[in-house]
Amino acid sequence: MNLTIHSLEKVIDALERTPEEFFNFDSLESTSDKTDNLSLKRINMKIKQLPIDKREKMLVIFESILDNL
Repeated sequence: MNLTIHSLEKVIDALERTPEEFFNFDSLESTSDKTDNLSLKRINMKIKQLPIDKREKMLVIFESILDNL
């Protein structure tokens, strides 16, 4: 269960972000769509709270969902 660059790119694309926006969590405060801002913050906080093994499982599941869109 390794996160690859390719799968990370899929996640970033699905979130409609650039790599710079994805990795710059401080920029979340400056997004114009408040609903989008809150959703991304909530997802980010939940992911950070997961143990590493659960994060890896979540990424595999998320990647599978993205592959089937």
